[in-house]
Amino acid sequence: GLYGIATANSPFQITNTVAPFLLSGGYTGAGFEKGGETLLARTDSSVQTRILDCSAATFCAEGLVISNGWSKGSGETATYRHGQGVRLTDDCMAQFEGCAFRNNSDTTLDDQTYCGGAIGAKGGTLIVRDCLFWKNRLYGNSDNVRGGGGAIGADQTALYVSDTLFVSNYLQSIHKRYLHGGAMRIMSAPDVEIANCTF
Repeated sequence: GLYGIATANSPFQITNTVAPFLLSGGYTGAGFEKGGETLLARTDSSVQTRILDCSAATFCAEGLVISNGWSKGSGETATYRHGQGVRLTDDCMAQFEGCAFRNNSDTTLDDQTYCGGAIGAKGGTLIVRDCLFWKNRLYGNSDNVRGGGGAIGADQTALYVSDTLFVSNYLQSIHKRYLHGGAMRIMSAPDVEIANCTF
């Protein structure tokens, strides 16, 4: 399990896991006692980095606070730049339970298409249970910033969200026609279920 604060000025990577992987936070630092906060955050505002960058992985994250992720996706060739806090690509099977996503993407983005201010998923399955999404965003001050999903962007991803609170997540661009979903954008999903959530 994880305890305390981990600074992320480069992303924590989870790739090609053979068996399910558990990333557990919320410990107090006294054995297995729970009740603390485990914060994974970018601390250098001049550095571009996501907090978790995952590909072809099967994992569960619980009791984590993921904060201040930001990446323009420089050098990426995909149509969409997925995720500011968490990027899930290559058919990840990911579950987040009891996690908080706060203040991801706090800096202006370039003229590209972005999917997911907190979590951006491409393919696979994303399960979100009992989480908080607070002040995550995608924004830019130029003509061509295209944002989708201030909190969650799901691109060809099976999406299951339950018992989750969305507060003050948003998109901003000069041209409103480029904006899709202040809280979530779901594209070509094979299956979607959203239950007992507050927006």
